[in-house]
Amino acid sequence: MKPTGITQNLRGTYPYFRYTQTDALFLGIDLSAEWQLTDQLKLRPQASLIHASDVTNNDFLVFIPANKFEVALRYDEPNQLPLKRFFAEAKVKYVAMQDRAPRVVTPREIVEAGENGTDPFESDQSNFDFMAAPPAYTLVNVSTGFSVSAKHVRYDARFTVENLLNTSYREYTNRFRYYADDIGRNFMISIKCIF
Repeated sequence: MKPTGITQNLRGTYPYFRYTQTDALFLGIDLSAEWQLTDQLKLRPQASLIHASDVTNNDFLVFIPANKFEVALRYDEPNQLPLKRFFAEAKVKYVAMQDRAPRVVTPREIVEAGENGTDPFESDQSNFDFMAAPPAYTLVNVSTGFSVSAKHVRYDARFTVENLLNTSYREYTNRFRYYADDIGRNFMISIKCIF
């Protein structure tokens, strides 16, 4: 799915996309490790790296995820507390800027070219995006949870705060990034019943 042009209606000017085919090369690797620091404490780093290119056009592809790095520190206390399976976890996630993004042609440039009677793609048919790739960002997430058991039923409760520091960021693969930042601080409570 690649940016193709703009469409205009009474509500404004909007970018549009088309599914197209091309020969592409994707190279990537997911790495993870886990160290048991103590009986209750473990450290888990992860990395997701991807390198993709449009082979047909010798160009970059749009909406390819940026490289991501994450480290999680988890504390588990399986059965020593009144609440069974208690855990607390903190994660730090770093998402790099996608530096392998195609050129930028904004909707404003397309509109102005149309008003001037020119075609911004006449001399350059290479891939493009409507906005430059967003900058790198770091997110901090925390969660805790426990289990309570009854006769033949177990309840797992979990409380999570994502984007604890309320970081303002935009994810490169999210098409809403053209209009707004991604979600801010987010609180979640979940209860699971296992019977």
